[in-house]
Amino acid sequence: MLQIKKQIIENTDKGKVILIEGETEPDCELLINSVKVKIQKNGRFSLRAKVPPDAQVVNLSSVDKNGRRTDFQIQIVRKMGIDLEILGGLTMLAGGGLDASKIGVIFGGNFGYKLIDKVVAGFFANTRTIGCKTTDWDPEGSHFNTQIYMAGFRLKCVLNPYSNLSYYGGIELGGGYWKSLYDGDVYEWAINPYGGGILGIKRDISHKFSLFFECGAGYLRNKSKPNMGTQDINYIIPKGYLGILLLP
Repeated sequence: MLQIKKQIIENTDKGKVILIEGETEPDCELLINSVKVKIQKNGRFSLRAKVPPDAQVVNLSSVDKNGRRTDFQIQIVRKMGIDLEILGGLTMLAGGGLDASKIGVIFGGNFGYKLIDKVVAGFFANTRTIGCKTTDWDPEGSHFNTQIYMAGFRLKCVLNPYSNLSYYGGIELGGGYWKSLYDGDVYEWAINPYGGGILGIKRDISHKFSLFFECGAGYLRNKSKPNMGTQDINYIIPKGYLGILLLP
């Protein structure tokens, strides 16, 4: 057994240094890049090691008294490539009738390309369905709902890209096509600019996928359309969702 509970890579004046905390069986021998390191009597370990300038990975191995071996590899230089995120969660409309807006659902995906370890640029696309609460003009509260389809550019900055548990923030710029329905019939629609921000936390499960949680809010401006009798409305759209990040 070999569990890595914490891994941090630091850039110092003398090069990269890795800090690793974890646990293995008390009677196991622990190796880092084939060099034996000491562990505590309960099997826990905390170590700090200098990373060679040309190293791309750090290899950890735990070998028990019967010769059974468990290996773990930590990436030092993460390969640039494509991120695919699939997400689902909750959202709502604030403004333009906040008292008549329910919490709705959001589903979508994000596609990113790692420019450098800390920066991911790409695109987002999602769909949202938001219902209407009971109001004086709709006593049943079930006739109205709004559907929103959004897409655009997304830029994300990761604060600690080398850690298994990382934090990040980002911006989204794009557009949204939305339509309001009454008993399934469209009575109003528009295409409007959209901008927003997100904060997130990501937990690496393996080298192939991670779990993440994001929350944020966006701004959607509905320009007046005299032929539909509407006015300028500024919408704030909060959201929160869980997702899976896949590394092809």
